[in-house]
Amino acid sequence: MTNTDKIIPVIIMRHGGLDGVAMQKNEYRTLMKMRGYETHIIAGLKETQFGDPGTDCSIQTIVKRLDFNHPDSLKLFANQFNHGPETELAPKISDEEWKQLFEKHKKIIKEEIVEAIAKLNNNRSVLVFNLLALRHAQPAAAVALREIIEENPRRAFVSHAADPDA
Repeated sequence: MTNTDKIIPVIIMRHGGLDGVAMQKNEYRTLMKMRGYETHIIAGLKETQFGDPGTDCSIQTIVKRLDFNHPDSLKLFANQFNHGPETELAPKISDEEWKQLFEKHKKIIKEEIVEAIAKLNNNRSVLVFNLLALRHAQPAAAVALREIIEENPRRAFVSHAADPDA
């Protein structure tokens, strides 16, 4: 049985891969393991192209709407920006439809992250990768996380931006 007092939640859009964010997350995970802590990875996508990333995680939770490629994520992004190839990946919607979709998307993301963190039944700090970048790529997730942070003033949320552009 795992001691939940020794598990730290880590929120990241994509778990796995060989980019800078994934590699830096692995460095943090290794450091935490050396200090006697395990990780609970909360991610939008489990990237398995380069092998299963979950062999050394205590717990994994996939929040499908946290994935940038979720249809609603793409629709929100495509209707928020006027440039970039992603803007053509989803149909155009009205401002009112965008607001309704944003609220729905944010609510579900928030509920699933809160549920995942509650599984631990501890008050450990939460490591969030690229929270600043989320406001660009995944605005509903960024607002959901901000609301979770505001509703948990006694819990530390540590934002780490491994990407230099974040």
